[in-house]
Amino acid sequence: MKCIFYVAHESDSTIKPKHKIGRAKEREKKLFEALRKGALQHGDTIDMMPSGEFEGVQQDCDLAIVFGCKGSSRRISEAYLKQSRQIMFLDKPHFRPIGLGEKGMKNLWRLSVDGFYPHQYFRCGRPSDRFEKWGIKLQPWRDDNKEGKHVLVAGSSQKFHDFHQVRGPVHNYYHGLLRRLKDGWTGPTVYRAKPSFAVRHSDKVRPMMGKALSRMSNPRDRIWKELENCWALVTWGSNAALDALISGVPILTVGDSIAKTMSRCDDHNELTWRISDPWHPSDAERHQFFCDIAYCQFTPDEMKNGYAWGLILEQTPKALLTSPDFISLSDKDRNLQQYKFLHARGNFFKGLSTCSWRTEIGEMIQRHAAETLLDYGCGKGEQYKSKREQTGWTGWLSGMPTMYDPAVPEFELPPPEGQLFDGVLCIDMLEHIEEKYLDEVIDHVFSYALKFAFFAVHTGLARKHLPDGRNCHLTIKDRGWWRKKINARNFEGVDVRVCSSMEGEK
Repeated sequence: MKCIFYVAHESDSTIKPKHKIGRAKEREKKLFEALRKGALQHGDTIDMMPSGEFEGVQQDCDLAIVFGCKGSSRRISEAYLKQSRQIMFLDKPHFRPIGLGEKGMKNLWRLSVDGFYPHQYFRCGRPSDRFEKWGIKLQPWRDDNKEGKHVLVAGSSQKFHDFHQVRGPVHNYYHGLLRRLKDGWTGPTVYRAKPSFAVRHSDKVRPMMGKALSRMSNPRDRIWKELENCWALVTWGSNAALDALISGVPILTVGDSIAKTMSRCDDHNELTWRISDPWHPSDAERHQFFCDIAYCQFTPDEMKNGYAWGLILEQTPKALLTSPDFISLSDKDRNLQQYKFLHARGNFFKGLSTCSWRTEIGEMIQRHAAETLLDYGCGKGEQYKSKREQTGWTGWLSGMPTMYDPAVPEFELPPPEGQLFDGVLCIDMLEHIEEKYLDEVIDHVFSYALKFAFFAVHTGLARKHLPDGRNCHLTIKDRGWWRKKINARNFEGVDVRVCSSMEGEK
């Protein structure tokens, strides 16, 4: 496996114009060297490239590594993710048990595969050994007596908000959050700016004013002091949420926090009613969460000796492609497993291509007075969730369309054999099938169609690639070829429409 570590470089005015990039920043260079040595233990290579001169995805790169939450990191990671290539963030730890546990635990760095926060990783059920070395005891949940308790609102740095594209100054954002919180909380509220940000940028941390706030927290005080008499902690994404969970204080996270799995609050609109009764995960859930945290942050020595890299490999295509179980599968099933890998690891194949054909699909539904519909190869089904307004014709049906996609666990079971639907949609799906299997798949689509079948195919290359390096579009033909192929399998005589596009894919 070939990887690239995109490292920030110091500017150097003495270097000639054609070599504008100076030396790599010392901290990032040391971490690069540690990871490189660890990767070599497993037969993998990591090259170093300057992040400031990023011009595009390196096609032979299997994993792009970026450092911290800065503009170049977001730009680089998004470019790789658009091509379904893996990325890994290297940053300060989610939690640093200063003064606790094993010697050397202060020098921790987190490795987050597939995103800034490794939410997918928190389904692995890691053992407790690493967390137990920290010597931290999770405190019992505080009692449910609200009298005299305050709500602690934990802020973030401006750089963090800019990276996550939260609009406006941090001060303004949390001022608005405090006002919304006050609609459901009548007790005292305390705002705690991110300590390192508040100390270094005191000119940017203005005192909060108004009825929404009781007082400002002193950034030089340890957070444990503010958690002693705290009802709940509220934040967009501060790691202070972990301190709260350790102290037995429930949390409400309104953004993409590392601790959002420990909070049942999807956004700031829910604060007004959830603040009165925040969710308390079970002790087992809370303990497992910290066990998983411990398994995604490592010391430089653990990077050098290959221990950390071995755990990273479990989340990469290399682990899938070299597995004996995978190798023993048929070509068809190996393709399916690779699509399952992509679905599980990234926000790909959401099903939104359906929205591009809403007018044509609506015409077919009306023409045949269709009441039931099957979306064959529906992807993640977002076309009927977040973009439901784009598929307004669903209101003409007797219910929501039935969804089937063998690569998505939620929809992997096909409808029972013999069940018929007035209409069947198959959108941006057939081009993902190898040509030798197309007749079988098209026949399966037609086996569910009673009145009509609507096909849309993409006739060019995809932007994404399978883990084995092939383009995700395994069959690339022109529209005439597709029409002939599909119509030749229409043994039932249903009304067929075949459309095509050169852009847009699920």
